[in-house]
Amino acid sequence: MKLRFVFCWAILLCLTNILLCAGGTEDTVWTRRLKSPISFITFSPKGNVIAVVSDTTTYLYDKNGMVISSNIPSPTGPLTSFNNKVFFVQNEENILMLHDSVIQIYSTQTGDLVQSFDIDTTLIRIEGISSDEQYCLTIQSRSGGMFDSQIGWKIWDMKTGKVLKYKEYNEPLPNVRKVSPYMGTFLCSGNKVAIKEFKYYNSPPGTSTTYTVIYDVETLTPLDTIQEEEKSWKFTMSPQCTYIAYNLQRNDTGIKIYNVATKKLVRSLRCNGNSASTIAFTNDDQYIIVGNVGTNTIDVTKVSTGENVWHLEGTTPQGISITSDNYLALFVSYHLDLYKPNFLTSVSDISHQTINTVIYPNPAIKDLQLGVEIVSPSSVKIEIISLIGVVVYQTETPLLNSGNQTITIPLESVANGEYLLKVNAGTKSITYKLIINK
Repeated sequence: MKLRFVFCWAILLCLTNILLCAGGTEDTVWTRRLKSPISFITFSPKGNVIAVVSDTTTYLYDKNGMVISSNIPSPTGPLTSFNNKVFFVQNEENILMLHDSVIQIYSTQTGDLVQSFDIDTTLIRIEGISSDEQYCLTIQSRSGGMFDSQIGWKIWDMKTGKVLKYKEYNEPLPNVRKVSPYMGTFLCSGNKVAIKEFKYYNSPPGTSTTYTVIYDVETLTPLDTIQEEEKSWKFTMSPQCTYIAYNLQRNDTGIKIYNVATKKLVRSLRCNGNSASTIAFTNDDQYIIVGNVGTNTIDVTKVSTGENVWHLEGTTPQGISITSDNYLALFVSYHLDLYKPNFLTSVSDISHQTINTVIYPNPAIKDLQLGVEIVSPSSVKIEIISLIGVVVYQTETPLLNSGNQTITIPLESVANGEYLLKVNAGTKSITYKLIINK
């Protein structure tokens, strides 16, 4: 009996050490288990809701781990299309996905079908939605989504559900058997897309190259090309479109990060690119998060220095999503986990975080005018906080277009005194000292 007790105690200590490796259980917010395996997760733009795609249902969870909706179906499509993504639209009110040959939008509140796009039998996968929610990007295929069969991509009008532009790859090129688009995404401006292309050659037989082309959405004209040093099989664009990370088919430096503007290699990460199952950037583009099913680890690396700042062992991450306030959700088969990594609690570099704003009058008497320069379409969250940390006023605007915007903040409900005024627009924020003297 004593030997059995000592043995069990040793196992418990071993498991505890595994759980506390660098990442640690102190960073875990909650864990949930679903009845069916998970295939995709994503946070809503505001970070209030997590969409969890299972076999038949897309569940919506709040940040407390409570199910707030189980009425929305899961995406369906060709067997090999990897069509499991969903996209939030209209400030979390709706969710968009593909059902076989039709793009559909559902209400997040009721689960009802809100809109169906035109039927398209060559459509295999939704790749993204522009930041202003005007356009939707899809990959097209001639043979049910089999790899090497993609023939082009389309730009859809989100309001009408009709195709606006179609780029088909049928132009003959010397010694080229064919060019095939593999994946794509919108750039932050919304009027450009990045398309990863495979070029297959006649000679030598069986050879191919990969590269990323930046296209103009309106004209479909190629504007720029990121030439990869080695052939990769997928990419991940950072939220602010500063970086693009490629998975390579090698087991040493398996991820390479390029600067989108300069097209130069910025960082190589030591990992197996084939088993790096999921990649995400923090919303300020400063850190890259890599989940590896081969090593059962999650690593967070600062892009500018290559420093590993967070490490978690004993998990097999199959998907990751992160909010602007750095809550990290991941799934492993049937399990959904939410973390708050401790390295992300500190304030980021101010050069990445500041937003151009002006407030007047200050001291304020009745209403406060806030002038904000919006870089890309986003809502603006405003908080007035007392010096002891109590939020006395908060509001959030609808989605605002790019450019200079003026927001009026009524102060009749806020008492005289000194406060902090915190303004968040997208992933950027700034805090002012505010004096109210009515």
